[in-house]
Amino acid sequence: MVIAWILLFCLSGISIAMLIWGFSKKERIYQYPTIAGGVWLFYIIPQAIGALRNPYKFPNKVIEDHGYEIALIMCIFCAISGWLGYRSNKWKKLRFFTPVILKQSSIFKAGLLLYIISFYFVYKLASLSGGFFEQFTKGGHYSLEWQGLPVRYAFVVQMIYPAFLLCILSTINKPSLIKVLLICVLALYPLAVIIFLGRRGIAAFLTLIILISFFFSKKWIPSRLLLFLIFLVGMIFVIIAPEYRTITQFGIDLESLREIEVSSAISDVLSGSTYQEFDALVIGSAAINDTRSFGFGTGFYNSTIAQLLPKELVGAELKEKLMINFGVDETYALYQWTIPYGSNPTGPLNAFKEFWFFGALLYFVLGVVSRNIWEYAYTYNNIQAQIWYVIWCYIIQISILGSLNTIPGRIFTYYLFITPLFWLMRRKVL
Repeated sequence: MVIAWILLFCLSGISIAMLIWGFSKKERIYQYPTIAGGVWLFYIIPQAIGALRNPYKFPNKVIEDHGYEIALIMCIFCAISGWLGYRSNKWKKLRFFTPVILKQSSIFKAGLLLYIISFYFVYKLASLSGGFFEQFTKGGHYSLEWQGLPVRYAFVVQMIYPAFLLCILSTINKPSLIKVLLICVLALYPLAVIIFLGRRGIAAFLTLIILISFFFSKKWIPSRLLLFLIFLVGMIFVIIAPEYRTITQFGIDLESLREIEVSSAISDVLSGSTYQEFDALVIGSAAINDTRSFGFGTGFYNSTIAQLLPKELVGAELKEKLMINFGVDETYALYQWTIPYGSNPTGPLNAFKEFWFFGALLYFVLGVVSRNIWEYAYTYNNIQAQIWYVIWCYIIQISILGSLNTIPGRIFTYYLFITPLFWLMRRKVL
């Protein structure tokens, strides 16, 4: 346990150093090390503290198999690799973007077109619950069985956020009353998802869209104190969101919301009295290290197939045949434990599952790609890179606190919808 605490202090030191680097200059605020450092410090570390303070929540053999130490070493390797990748010059070898000049009106029209397409599927998704009212205030959204039609509709629904990004970038660069009014209308659905469904990831994405759009367009950035408070509020919302959404999915009950004890929720995380995603990292990494049952990239392949090939299109039998399944649940076989339904495994666990500690090199790649997109977006003022960078910032968070395996499928999905829009804008169709 002493070694585990030392490792936790090391991870904390690295995270704080990344934030200090980021806050030292205003143009670093939205760069990879700052965002990643914030996620490590405000999301992973509080959960790790709770896990270390309450070892009784784990099967005894997990502690004997050095689950704490393996998980924390992996986190340290991932954090350092991402930072080193960002600081390296490897980004110069990548050529993702070409110079392009686009009219602001075309960008707004493209965003509006994508929003309309996405909103059709928003409507179809809501209809599965009986309508928008039932979806947002009667618990309809979380009562859906997330397979088949809901998954197909959600595949397109997620494009509503890049659509909003296109519209708000155009509005900030060339404002007009009509654009501003439309932005207010377009923001209603994302806000409803945050307020009524308590979606933490969407709250972070929407915040990034607004803040980074103002930065790229007007070089405006909030004060360092305000940004630090945003990180802090974000951490609190992450902690209370599960309890919050159990109330708001049935409507806004102010009396019940006031009864949410923020200090108690934070205490639960720091004391380790409740399940947190870091627990899956501890148990999963111990099991994988013990059995040496590595995926060698199959986790990324399976996740991409699951996201991009709906059963209704290719058939359940063919989709099952395309998946590579070893049929082994290491955590259950060793510890009779399975990850709770709907919980995220965390990116470090995905990386460890695929390539052992060498999986941390995937974060080196993330750092390199992040630097490339940033340089084209900020230094060269490339509008395509600016749009992709905001999306990439959302992916940075997912790579740590979500599922690393889903990133290839997510990138391909965004590419599938956004690239045709740029093609239309370049040819002045829009």
